[in-house]
Amino acid sequence: MSKSAEKRLAKAPILAELQKRANQGTRGFHMPGHQGGQGLWPPYRDMLQQWGPRMDLTELPGLDNLAAAAGCIAESQKQMAALAGAVKTYYLVNGSTVGLQAALLAANHRSGRVLMPAHAHMSLFNGLILTGGRLTVLPAEVDPAWGIPLGVPSHLFEEKALPEGEVLVTVNPTYHGVMADLSAQKHWLEAHPGTAWLVDEAHGPHLPYLDHPAGGSALSYKADLVVQSTHKMVGTLTQTALLHCGREIWQQPLQQALNILQTSSPSYLFLGALDAFQAQMQEDGRERLRTVRQLALSLADEIRAMGGYRLWQDEMPAGWQADPCKITVNADALGMTGFELSRLLRENYQIDAELAARSHVLFMITMGHEAADIRKLTAAMKDIADKAPLEPPAVKRSAPCLRLPGCWMEAEFSPRQIYYGRKRAVPLKAAAGSIAAAAVVPYPPGIPLWVPGMVIETEHLRILEDWLSEGEACVGLDHRQDGYYIMVCDGPPAAG
Repeated sequence: MSKSAEKRLAKAPILAELQKRANQGTRGFHMPGHQGGQGLWPPYRDMLQQWGPRMDLTELPGLDNLAAAAGCIAESQKQMAALAGAVKTYYLVNGSTVGLQAALLAANHRSGRVLMPAHAHMSLFNGLILTGGRLTVLPAEVDPAWGIPLGVPSHLFEEKALPEGEVLVTVNPTYHGVMADLSAQKHWLEAHPGTAWLVDEAHGPHLPYLDHPAGGSALSYKADLVVQSTHKMVGTLTQTALLHCGREIWQQPLQQALNILQTSSPSYLFLGALDAFQAQMQEDGRERLRTVRQLALSLADEIRAMGGYRLWQDEMPAGWQADPCKITVNADALGMTGFELSRLLRENYQIDAELAARSHVLFMITMGHEAADIRKLTAAMKDIADKAPLEPPAVKRSAPCLRLPGCWMEAEFSPRQIYYGRKRAVPLKAAAGSIAAAAVVPYPPGIPLWVPGMVIETEHLRILEDWLSEGEACVGLDHRQDGYYIMVCDGPPAAG
C-alpha cells in the first residue's frame, strides 16, 4: 500500500487496524475457521478474489428471498439439510445468536419453563427476555484445577425431582470443546415428551461429518432444534450459521420467528459462503475435516513431548470427553500465565490464540489449518519452552474463572420481568449483595458470570476484577471516569 493510501486510512480506524494485521502476516488459531481464506471452498474463494463487492447484491430476480425461500436459497438449504441429517435447515446471517433466540421464540411461551445450563451462552439468557419464559438454571460442573466449565452432570437426568419444562437447552460442545452426555439427556427427554430439545452446537458444525468417539452431533440423536456456527470451526464467513430442524412441527414457528429477528437485508456474501460449505461437504469436506482432526492430535502429541506444558484434555475429570480440535494449554511450569504465553506468541512469533486466561491458552484447529500452520505453532512453543529459565518464578493463581451453581435453581423472576423493572447503576466495588439487572459476560467465551435475577457475590467481583486487570473484554459493564459500573435492580421487578 502506498504512503498516500496509508494516510487516507488514518480516517478509517477499523480499516487501519485490519490493514495493520494483514501486514503482520500472523497465523491464527482462532475463529473464523477459514483462517484467512484457506478453508473456504476454492470456487467460492476464487469468486471473492475476482468479483468481491460485485457479489454483494440484494433480492434480484433469480437470487430468491431468505425470508420466503423458494428458489436457489431453498435448494441450497435442502442440500444442507440432507448432508447434516436434518428435516429442514435454515441459513442464518445474524450468527448462532439469532438461531438460538428464534428457536426459543418458537418453542417457549410466556411463563413457560426453560431448563438452561449455567454455562450457556449469553444469547440464550437474553432470549428469555424476548419470550418471557421462566428460567430454571441447571448446575454445571467446573474443573476445580483449571476453572473451566465442563457441563451438566449426567446424574441430574436420573433425578425424579428435576422439573419438566417447555424447553431443555443443551450445550454441545462447550467453548473449550467438552462434549455433553447426549445419551443421558435423550433418555430423560423420552420420559418427558412435552419438552422440546434445543441444542447449542455453535462449536460443533464439524461434528455431523466425523465419527466422533465422544458422542458426536445432537443431530444423530434427533434433537428438535440444533444451531451451529459454521464460521467457528469450518469454512464460512463470520456471522454465518445454521439452524437445523428435527421435526416438521417446528418449521412454521421457526420461519415466523426468524422473519421477526433476522435482518430483512441478508448479505449474499454470507449466503454464498453457506452454499459453498454445503458444496464443499458434497466434495472433499469430510476428508478435509478428518485431516484437520489428525493435525490437532499431532499438535497435542508435539506439545506433550516438549515438556513445560500441560494439556487440559490429559487432566480432565473422569467421565468427560473433549473435541480434539480444541487444545487447552497451561504453562505454569515455565513461569507463565496464559495471558503471558499468548502475548509472547503474538508479539514474538506472530501467532494469535483464540483465548488467553490466567490459567491457560486455548487453540482452535479448524478447517482452514494446514500442516505448515501446525509446524509454525509447535516451533514457537518449543522455542518459548527452551528459553524459559531453569527455575521459573511461581505463577500467581487466581480463583477459578467461573463459579456455577451446584444444584438446579428456579429463578423467582423471569429475565423479562427484570429487564422491564427499575434499575440503577452502582460502582462495581459496591455491587456485592445486589440483584443483577443485566448479564455481565467475559467475552470470549460469552458465558455469564451472572444473569438478571442472580445475587452478585463478592467472589464474582474478584473474578471480574482479575479479568479486567488483564485488559480483557467484558460485556455488560459501563466504563466511566471513576471506574466500572453495573446495573442492579432498584425495587421489585415488573409484573410478569
